Amino acid sequence: SLAMITALEPVTYQFKWEEGDELRPGFTAQNVEKVLPSLVEDDGKLKTLNYAAMSAVAIAGVKEQQLVIQSLKQENEELRKRLERLEKIILKQAKAQ
Repeated sequence: SLAMITALEPVTYQFKWEEGDELRPGFTAQNVEKVLPSLVEDDGKLKTLNYAAMSAVAIAGVKEQQLVIQSLKQENEELRKRLERLEKIILKQAKAQ
């Protein structure tokens, strides 16, 4: 999921048929189609995105990222404890000299 999410390129756009200069955040159907073709609908004239389904992909990515974060936190804690033990050994050896 993370690989898919990072492959998406957010853009700002304006519909050609709308007046004014309001820019909307989103994605191009062409970009999303390369990564998640099932989220693109094509009526032959216009490609549209199923933004509701994109939320499921985003949530899966967040969950995957959370697992990575938890793993890194655990690794960091183990390294911190290891460093503390090594510092104690060094201090003990320095005092003995």
